[in-house]
Amino acid sequence: MERGESIRRVGGSHYLQPGGSSLHSRGVYTMEEVRAEGLRRTDPTAYAGLLKEGILKGIRVDRPAVISVNMLIAGVAVNDFLARIHPFRLDPNGDFAAQTVSLTQGEYMRFCRREPMPDVFRKSGSRRCAATP
Repeated sequence: MERGESIRRVGGSHYLQPGGSSLHSRGVYTMEEVRAEGLRRTDPTAYAGLLKEGILKGIRVDRPAVISVNMLIAGVAVNDFLARIHPFRLDPNGDFAAQTVSLTQGEYMRFCRREPMPDVFRKSGSRRCAATP
């Protein structure tokens, strides 16, 4: 890691419904990222050339898998599922379209919006949602 480079430990869980928003419409990934990742896997030489020329934005592949972070986010997803089949939340399930945990900022955030989510690296705090079905 370079001096001054920040480390982000953030993960999220999204609840998707048929006919509703998708990870793409929520801004979790872009088609440019899909294109770059596909090219990196199928033609590494072309990928490296386009990356060097600045045509493609680089995909970070050196991020280590961190079991504690993965398990935390998996737990959020499992508890979201359990809350939907055994209602125990005080707020309606519609207020939990996405949940994000930032270990870097020490925050838990939830979003009720169905379309592009705010940049979770810059936003903070829990979101209160307008009345949802």
